[in-house]
Amino acid sequence: SLNWQNNQNDYAPFLDYFLGVILQAYRNLNDRLNLVQDKPVSATDLILTTLTQELKPLSRSELTALIPQYSDITIKRALSELKKSQRIKLIGKGRSSKYILKN
Repeated sequence: SLNWQNNQNDYAPFLDYFLGVILQAYRNLNDRLNLVQDKPVSATDLILTTLTQELKPLSRSELTALIPQYSDITIKRALSELKKSQRIKLIGKGRSSKYILKN
């Protein structure tokens, strides 16, 4: 908003941000459509992909909401397998537990 009063302000930073948000939304839509159209993907692979794309740790209920093609029990079993193979890490206990990728 610098020089807005003089009608000499620069809209480029806002447009870059706005177009970046739209581009990310289209990428997410494309990824979801590819999951529906392509061959079936295992629950473990979808969990790993979802944890990779998210910027924060996710709870089991959040993963179930983001991966609607699998039931809560299937997600729970896949999370257990991934924990045993040490590909993901559990943070917290009880209802506040969340999962992240293990580095």
